[in-house]
Amino acid sequence: MQLWTRRAALSLGVFLLAGCVTNSSIHDGAEVEAGSGLLAMQVTANQNSVLNYVDYSPVSNYGTRLHENMLGPKGALHFTPGNHYWLISVPEGEYMWSKFTYGNFFSNIQSSNHFWVKSDSTTYIGHLYITVDFKTRRFEIRVVDDSADMKQYLADSYPNYSATLPFQVDVTEILPLRCGRSPFGSCSNPEAPPR
Repeated sequence: MQLWTRRAALSLGVFLLAGCVTNSSIHDGAEVEAGSGLLAMQVTANQNSVLNYVDYSPVSNYGTRLHENMLGPKGALHFTPGNHYWLISVPEGEYMWSKFTYGNFFSNIQSSNHFWVKSDSTTYIGHLYITVDFKTRRFEIRVVDDSADMKQYLADSYPNYSATLPFQVDVTEILPLRCGRSPFGSCSNPEAPPR
């Protein structure tokens, strides 16, 4: 392979990876940037999966999806099977889950949901139940308010944040979704009027 071909391939690889942002839980007492808050949630998943989030937009179209694919999401959460708590630092703002990836399949779920993160506080957005069925290529995301459990978890595992940051509940609003069917599927809201 010629030198210029290797350099071009390396440059393309760096460009593609530059948009990938992976979030992980923060350590208790770590400094939270000015204008940011802590996003708290619990996730129960039955398969490995990834859930991206971006700034909220009431409309999902080719342009918004292209923007995410070219520049990357604001963040990506990688889930493993089981029950896990998440606490991550996120700039204040209104967000939405944008793409759900499981195995070799993904679905765009922009504009079907939204949640807020408030600065200088811990914002609980709910307990997400994520169920993937590879046989039918379908998945379901449900959100339940279990804020009492999260408060107890924070008091036990994050005593510094629990004592210093106010706890706010803003459970993710998510429309019922029918998702899957094709490797490059999108989700539809069965309650939405036909176009």
